[in-house]
Amino acid sequence: MIDHDEDFLRSEMRQVLDSRAPDRTAMLNRIAANRAASASPQRGRVARLAGSALAVLVVLGIGGVARYALADDHNPTPAAPQRSPPPRPPSRAWWPPRRRRRAAK
Repeated sequence: MIDHDEDFLRSEMRQVLDSRAPDRTAMLNRIAANRAASASPQRGRVARLAGSALAVLVVLGIGGVARYALADDHNPTPAAPQRSPPPRPPSRAWWPPRRRRRAAK
């Protein structure tokens, strides 16, 4: 009984499939007509390339503007100058050189 149901189902599906099969020549004719109707394939490629370049520039420009807007260094306030320590006078240990006295014999 199961084999009979399977065979019946397969035959029904095959009939439906055969009735809905596309007409190959009609499809090829439609494709050829669409290709002939296109004005210039080169123009489409150039327009697509220019559009992509413009899209990249827009994205990079928006990113740069957003980065500038979110940064806090638009008008930086000048930092207070740091004070250096006052110079120390030279140590007497090395300047001026001491004269050594000769020991008395």
